[in-house]
Amino acid sequence: RSGNRGECAQPCRLPYTLLKDHEIVSLESYLLSTKDLMTLEYMHALIEAGIDSFKIEGRMRKAYYVIQAVLSYKKARDAYFNKTSLDLEEDILYLTKLFNRSFTKGYLFNELPKMINQNLRPNHMGVEIGEVLSYYNHQVKVKLNDRLAMHDGYRIISHHKDYGNIITRIIKDGALIKSAEKGDVVTIDVKEKIEKGAVLLKTLDQSLEDELSLYMDEHYPVIPLKGICIIKKDQPIYFEVKDQEADFHLSSDIKIEQGLTQHTTHTQVLEKLSRLGDTPCYFESLKIDLEDHLFVPVKILNELRRKMIHDILKARLKRQQKRIIHHDLNISDDDILSEPTLVVKVRTDDQYEAALSMGIKDIYIDYRLKKEN
Repeated sequence: RSGNRGECAQPCRLPYTLLKDHEIVSLESYLLSTKDLMTLEYMHALIEAGIDSFKIEGRMRKAYYVIQAVLSYKKARDAYFNKTSLDLEEDILYLTKLFNRSFTKGYLFNELPKMINQNLRPNHMGVEIGEVLSYYNHQVKVKLNDRLAMHDGYRIISHHKDYGNIITRIIKDGALIKSAEKGDVVTIDVKEKIEKGAVLLKTLDQSLEDELSLYMDEHYPVIPLKGICIIKKDQPIYFEVKDQEADFHLSSDIKIEQGLTQHTTHTQVLEKLSRLGDTPCYFESLKIDLEDHLFVPVKILNELRRKMIHDILKARLKRQQKRIIHHDLNISDDDILSEPTLVVKVRTDDQYEAALSMGIKDIYIDYRLKKEN
């Protein structure tokens, strides 16, 4: 089954027993299960190495993880090109809460082999948030070192137990509460007997997922606008709006007159022009300059708003059209290797000797091994 076609059966996430000459070297554990690759703190090095396109793997992950990964890596990329300072502590914490098998920076940044794999288990490790103080009658008392709230997911791990569930009740000082903070001692329900000293891990942060769910709304407004509308007696309405890249100007076809019995208010104009419905736009700021005692037909305001948003979206689509390069790649047969070759990287003397004994000609030697010898 091809992993490149989304059909991987994930044999690397299964437990194995390691044998050598029919003798057990390691009892059943997740010997092939790698940690999650985390290069967020190395974006500058990757960009400077010439990489101009990054792919974020989201297979077998919730949408929330993909959203946060995109937000965090975009933040790091923008900081590099804008030459601004960058604090990634919060981003790494969010990614850790959403899903982690522990993190590794990978072979590209000379991670040691022993730091690549996570043998304990192949699923979400969670974030440690407390310790079990006692157990009684299907309840545990825990001291928290981080926030815990209703509907959060958790695991409790000890030497003999790995138990997980969803928070349905939190009790503090005999009262039901919706959330508890760092330093609180609370009681939660469990279905199994738990040892004192067991570690409490948060495996689902409901409040974080609720925040990220906004990005899953297809109508989530993502284009900030700044606008000003000027309405003067005996003059057309002037409406100016700016997005991140351009200015747009409109004027009404009619001039505004003084109202005889009805006068339009500042609030009414603001409400009509701000009503952007299911468009991807929202007003970050909208200033209304309105003379007193004027009457502004609602129809005119609606037409100006619709025309303005239409012009903005049309211009943005035009700017974003892709430039297609029609070019036939000239690849000659000389560029294609007739026989595959094997290239290896070694980190120990034994690996180096083994590579030589197999007749491998292209060998990369870890600089630390070369330095030692």
